[in-house]
Amino acid sequence: MNINTSDRTQLRGYFQTNSIPTQSNFEELINGMLNQKDDGIVKLPDNPLSIQASGDGASLQKVINFYKDFKDPNPAWTLSLNPRSKPSDSNTAKSGFSISDGQGNSRLFIDATTGNVGNVGIGTTEPKAKLDVNGGLNVTGNVGIGTANPKAYLDIRGQANCLVVQVKSPIPYFVNESDYGGAIYFGINGDNSEYNPIAAIEAVYGRVGNPQIAIGVTRDFKNNESNRQANMIMEYNGEINIRQGTNSCLYIRRGDGNVGIGTTDPQAKLHVKGKVKVEGPGFLNFDGQDDYVELPTMNPDLSEGFTVEVWVYYRSFKSWSRIIDFGSGQSNDNIVLANYETGRKLIFQVYNKGVGGNMVKADDELELNTWMHLAATVDKTGQVALYKNGQKIKSGTTTAPATEARTSNYIGKSNWPNDYFDGQMRELRIWSVARTDQQIKENQFTRMSGSEQDLIACYRLDPDKKANDLGPQQWNGGLFGGPQFSQSSSLFFDNDTGSVGIGTESPKSQLAVAGGMAIGSTYAGTKEAPANSLLVEGNVQANNFPQNSDLRAKKDIEELHYGLEELKKLRPVMFNWRTIPNPHKNLGLIAQEVQPVIQEVVYMDDSAGGDNSLSIAYANLIPVLINAIKQLDSKISNIAELIGWGEVRTPT
Repeated sequence: MNINTSDRTQLRGYFQTNSIPTQSNFEELINGMLNQKDDGIVKLPDNPLSIQASGDGASLQKVINFYKDFKDPNPAWTLSLNPRSKPSDSNTAKSGFSISDGQGNSRLFIDATTGNVGNVGIGTTEPKAKLDVNGGLNVTGNVGIGTANPKAYLDIRGQANCLVVQVKSPIPYFVNESDYGGAIYFGINGDNSEYNPIAAIEAVYGRVGNPQIAIGVTRDFKNNESNRQANMIMEYNGEINIRQGTNSCLYIRRGDGNVGIGTTDPQAKLHVKGKVKVEGPGFLNFDGQDDYVELPTMNPDLSEGFTVEVWVYYRSFKSWSRIIDFGSGQSNDNIVLANYETGRKLIFQVYNKGVGGNMVKADDELELNTWMHLAATVDKTGQVALYKNGQKIKSGTTTAPATEARTSNYIGKSNWPNDYFDGQMRELRIWSVARTDQQIKENQFTRMSGSEQDLIACYRLDPDKKANDLGPQQWNGGLFGGPQFSQSSSLFFDNDTGSVGIGTESPKSQLAVAGGMAIGSTYAGTKEAPANSLLVEGNVQANNFPQNSDLRAKKDIEELHYGLEELKKLRPVMFNWRTIPNPHKNLGLIAQEVQPVIQEVVYMDDSAGGDNSLSIAYANLIPVLINAIKQLDSKISNIAELIGWGEVRTPT
């Protein structure tokens, strides 16, 4: 910095005894002094020294430059009131108090802009918090945030004097740092003592041995450093052990990678000591007394028809208990899916302008204590179809549903008194068209996202989505009476009995399956077993195959008309399977040849993923054989009578 004014020695020479100072001498004296008005530095009586920044609002507004030596080209430090994040760019200026280096880079900044007043930036002019450090931070000693008495290297306190985080290294009571390591505590409360921390989480390495993370910790370092209680501990010693007290919850062993649940000696990749449950789909449980779901006013366009489908599980058949009842009160545009009286009939009915249409009934199709997929469709002409587990079980007609705003819409409850559902439901879906047979069958096991075409509403009725509508209208339901959401079990292992349940948590056998089952590499991946049925690709060997034939389980009984004439039309053959190796040829019939003769014993695989292949229920041919034998016996008796043989005796 170039200084052109005279120094004090020169000025004294102008003002000696008998000397007459000139005008220029006085000018040098005046120019060498500070002037409060011209130089922006003022000291008024009873006020501190005041300094005005130089420059206008577009400048850096420097207040003081600090030099080690005035011969230096730049100051060592500068105090300014309008610093810049980029010293050469005036557009980066920001109002505040700044200490900058000789190149104009702000090193300490106190923000004065609206909304950020008082924020301190170290190495930045854009502090986003009360203290914003751009770069490393090195602190020697304890640091307290929210406390003036930090008890650890980092001691952070929140409201109500609750210690949120505490970092200790070494642990205070311990003397040998290298031996005992340190600890980090999160969520400390209690007496807040450095010797007796009570923490939500403790991460520690020291006398405890292996590095550990403990949850729900109490400590007593002063009296007994090993006295620690924790709800759960995760320990690493080359292996991972998550334990509760001394009981291992999850153990992962180094080397073989075996995982133990409930054991620290896993003998397989996954070794579980205790019962195992794999959750299946959730459901909503109705008590049959006063539990139901109420939906808001619904006014969908039903000009093209209507479909409702749902998975249900009946515990009992209450009188006219409703699956759904959508309407505006009794006999007022109701759409009803329910059981008939207190029996096993499934009914569907539509009311229009106070008049009930025909009631379409499927006799004796409902079952207790088993999951069923039920569906009802009605098109714009009133043609109705009822389905169970993807199969059409009844057709009929009723009144086509009107497009009206229905104000009283229930799941599990009627618009009439006391018709409550007793059981469980899940995955209830409403469509604005009459879905086809194929759509009902192929999608019964598919969960909908809510965005499918023609889908009006979709209710998962599980603990996750509850009674919320996934459809476009979001007609969310409210729970009344106290129905409970639960989670079913897809796979269950009972360690006490050695039993396995699939679809059930109460297996009564070594293997209990609630639902259909497919066995074989091809069948398991491509074929869908009907409910409570078994598909087998290959041979089945057993000592006996008893079949249920109780009269109480049958309906629509009539005399069999098949017999000898039909058997004579069948062609027995010998053959080999194309995909199944066999040591010798098989004996049987060709399903395509049997179908036009005795169609009731031929079944088609029309399931999702099926190939329409045909099967024969050979056991169902036994009644036909019995009829044929009786017919032959009658013919033989007639012949014997004609030729005078008398009674025909069977040779012995």
